[in-house]
Amino acid sequence: MVDEYSSKEELWDELQRLQQENMELKSNYHKHQPLDILGQRFQPASDSSKKYHISELIDINLLQQLFDSFYELTGIMHAFLDVDTNILSRTGWSDMCLNFHRVCPETEQRCKKSDSYMGDHLHEGPYIRYRCLNGLVDYATPIIVEGQHLATIYMGQLLNEPPDEEYFRTQAQEFGFDEEAYIEALHKINIVPEHRIKPIMEFYSKLGQILASMGLERLRRIEAAEDKFSKAFHGNPAPITITTLEKGTYIEVNDTWVKQTGFSRDEAIGSSGTELGIWVNEEERNLWTNQLCEHGSVVKYKAVFRMKSGVIRNYLISAELVDMNQKKCIICVHSDITDQIQAEQSLRQSEEKFSKVFHGSPIMMTLSSIEEGTFLDANEALYTGMGYTRDEIIGQSITKEIKIFVDAEKRQDLGKMLNEKGKLEGVQIDFRTRSGEIRRGLLWGQLLYLNGKLCRMTSLIDITEQKRIEQEMARLSDLNLIGEMAASIGHEIRNPMTSVRGFLQLFKDKYIEDAEFLDLMIEEMDRANAIISEFLGMAKNKIVYLQPEYIDLVVKAIYPMLEADANYKGIKIDLELTKPPMPVIDQNEIRQVIFNLARNGMEAMVSGGTLTIGTMVEGEEIVLYVKDEGPGLKPEIIEKIGTPFFTTKEKGTGLGLAVCYSIAARHDSRLEFDTGPLGTTFKMRFRQHKEA
Repeated sequence: MVDEYSSKEELWDELQRLQQENMELKSNYHKHQPLDILGQRFQPASDSSKKYHISELIDINLLQQLFDSFYELTGIMHAFLDVDTNILSRTGWSDMCLNFHRVCPETEQRCKKSDSYMGDHLHEGPYIRYRCLNGLVDYATPIIVEGQHLATIYMGQLLNEPPDEEYFRTQAQEFGFDEEAYIEALHKINIVPEHRIKPIMEFYSKLGQILASMGLERLRRIEAAEDKFSKAFHGNPAPITITTLEKGTYIEVNDTWVKQTGFSRDEAIGSSGTELGIWVNEEERNLWTNQLCEHGSVVKYKAVFRMKSGVIRNYLISAELVDMNQKKCIICVHSDITDQIQAEQSLRQSEEKFSKVFHGSPIMMTLSSIEEGTFLDANEALYTGMGYTRDEIIGQSITKEIKIFVDAEKRQDLGKMLNEKGKLEGVQIDFRTRSGEIRRGLLWGQLLYLNGKLCRMTSLIDITEQKRIEQEMARLSDLNLIGEMAASIGHEIRNPMTSVRGFLQLFKDKYIEDAEFLDLMIEEMDRANAIISEFLGMAKNKIVYLQPEYIDLVVKAIYPMLEADANYKGIKIDLELTKPPMPVIDQNEIRQVIFNLARNGMEAMVSGGTLTIGTMVEGEEIVLYVKDEGPGLKPEIIEKIGTPFFTTKEKGTGLGLAVCYSIAARHDSRLEFDTGPLGTTFKMRFRQHKEA
């Protein structure tokens, strides 16, 4: 037998397989017929005259689950009884029977008459139907295997047609039931037409017979499985024990266990590991037992044992719960790992520390091979931050498949620096996520050896939001300063300019020969005045007239003017207006925002593009958005968005978006944007107006 298994793992697999085959029906079978796999064995009958109990053949718990599921599908109750009318399983008994018919002596007697009648006439057909004297309909079908009546399935407490409510009210009055509660229970009774009963009863009958027949066949295979299990137990080189679950008393041990522990078989049988002092740590034994009870089996559990000589040895034990002689028992296979444990503990501790730091870190981290140039590992933070899955990262090339770095030349320079110095510290880079989004990060790097190979470990902190917040704070600070300046000096500049323009107009009429130059000067004065007008739009103390208004109406009002500009440029405008609630706004200022955002969007697109202006509700906010189909904003532009006097247009003033941000601030709203290769969307978020 020793030569049949080349390793303890194969032995454990074989024992598990034999045990599963041997004990499939153990929990039910042992209630009626004790089974000792190492001593007195069960001998299956070779003829059909042997009497069986249904619980020997069918897993009643599993059957209960099946009937529970069937009840959830159909809402029809059932009861499963053995030949002695013991209820083995039941589901869905009606309130009418439980709370009324079965608690009243007179109506309960009627129920018993119904049960008696159905029992007496059970074999008169595939199934029997009976309308009990209490007004409900019951059905029953026998489970017969090899000519033996083993069980009966009852189905009922139902009606085949809508009930005569007056009949049941009279019955409630007759027996003193709470009439309304009784009628309420009546309304819960299932109504199942007669034509639906036959297939259901056939299903019940066939299911029971199939399960019982399968159980009978399994019982007849147990003897052969027991013999093979016994040989595997006694003839193997691995130490094997069988103990009781309750006290850990040894029922049987094999020769290998006796040889390794130094205890004789007579010393072991009838004693527990605690009594023999085998378990060094009793708490460890309790923990192991708890895990075994919870999962039914434990594989390769590490335990410390004391031999009879007092020597301490380390073992891996694989165990499984089994039923023997109506008792829960544990079968264990042991493997001595004393010679390996110290080295493994040291290695494991190092690996566990590294793994916890690496995989549990909120910072994006990777391990990559210098030689192959591929990713060896990455932590969850990287998958979340980059949008990649593990399969998309591990084994892929850093330079070919996964191009995280936006600047390839900078990646090469940093790679050389890391190889030369052995580390990198807080280098700012732009990186690309799986979706193509460009983000800003700080990169650290370290060279280390893993399994004898030189590798790179990198850490990346996403500082995009931090940078955005810093830029937003700086922009708001600039806007506040410029707003104060605009309020202070805007009118002071415009007034003298108006005077100068008036005198230029007078000079034009007087000096006709210089009219061309004077027109140019007036034109430039008008241009300067327009810039000042925009500049004044940023004034911090500018008076706004806030009223509850529908933004959809504002968009529709200026749509014709926007459409004229769009047609001239060959651009289509789509409106996605969803009639959101009213925010509190200054209509003229919101018009200015829409004009500025729409014209910026049109200038970002080529002819044939579509500009979308829409409204919607997100959470508690009303959103006005303008979306273009341009190439998106470049990183160097994103950093300066909203900065006064910054423009990419040949004749732009650089005040359009700055004014929009100022208007948003005056409306206690937020202006934000998303940009990418498929276009840019600006969103202005308002609070909903609530009536006082």
